[in-house]
Amino acid sequence: MYKHLLLLACVVSIFASCGNGSFSVSGKIKDMPEQKFYLEELGANAIASLDSGMTKADGSFSIKGKGTEEALYRVRFAMGKYIMLVLKNEAATIAGDWNNLEEYHIDGSQGSQTLKVFLTALREHIRDVNSLDYVTKQLSQKGGNKDSMMQGVQDDLSRMNKEFVSYVKQFSDTTSLVPNAVFAANLLNPNIEGYYLKTFYDKLPKRFPNSQQAKAFADIYSKKFATAEAPVKDTYVKKDDGKYNVRSKDAVVATEFSAPTPDGKIVALSSFKGKYVLVDFWASWCGPCRAENPNVLAAYRQFKEKNFDILGVSLDDDKAAWQKAIAADGLVWTQISELKKWQSVIGRQYNIESIPSNVLIDPDGYIIAKDLHGDELEKKLLEVLK
Repeated sequence: MYKHLLLLACVVSIFASCGNGSFSVSGKIKDMPEQKFYLEELGANAIASLDSGMTKADGSFSIKGKGTEEALYRVRFAMGKYIMLVLKNEAATIAGDWNNLEEYHIDGSQGSQTLKVFLTALREHIRDVNSLDYVTKQLSQKGGNKDSMMQGVQDDLSRMNKEFVSYVKQFSDTTSLVPNAVFAANLLNPNIEGYYLKTFYDKLPKRFPNSQQAKAFADIYSKKFATAEAPVKDTYVKKDDGKYNVRSKDAVVATEFSAPTPDGKIVALSSFKGKYVLVDFWASWCGPCRAENPNVLAAYRQFKEKNFDILGVSLDDDKAAWQKAIAADGLVWTQISELKKWQSVIGRQYNIESIPSNVLIDPDGYIIAKDLHGDELEKKLLEVLK
């Protein structure tokens, strides 16, 4: 996967840059040799060179550009290094060291700062994967107990890649800027994540209704991934300890999230690791959800002593109504909510388009079932909690 990420790190989306909006970029890079630099707009079909200049002896530079929406740019230096930016109507300032330019600091552009955090995580992942890849090569040259050690390293590689793919999807689904969302999504391997990319681009215009870029990308990429099919349903096998675990090569790691309880305490999904947990999406205003709550409550009472718990995620926007429904329906498990109704970030992360909905997650953090209602919930819990 990491080779694919490295390739796609330089192949990103096209953005229109016309209109009256203007931005400026200035910086000072310690120990940077004098050289020519370019302001470029990065595109899937082309890289447009918008302007250029010469850096000064003290490592300083400045340049200006125009654009009607936030777009993805890079300042490229002739000696082969570059800095990526997301800009619109901003005055961004950059500081850094030529000998370690990846650790540059940027002010004046929140979109660029958010992108830098993502790029830092990307580079750390690539370094970690390369380290394990080196260990794999070393083990392949040795005898002895290399097979069991090799399997352990390969398992670590698989886990790391799945966790990072989940992180990329979370970033793509929750960032507030089109350039960042599309850049991250395009790092995914389309041969594996085609169905995710199909749903991502199908939803993009609804998510950013005022963005012409979002509409343009949806028009292009929705067609490209139109035939992508949903992944084969996960398969489960019984482990030696009698518990169940995901064994499919397409197994999905549950995306991390957190939100406040009614009393303001922040609770994260990861705090339930080691248990089977049902993440239950509902709302006080949802009639079918309220009708399903007695079934969920019955399941909780039946299985709560068997390493099982429930985390309620409400798509409410009225805190008082949410609290009243919790009390009225006797929902005694942990409840959290962003109080954003359909603008819930967690809901977008899990592609929730209707409620009630739920996902069942195993103790290792893998999603092993979805949308279990009525007798189906009890049946699945009887199966995995034997």
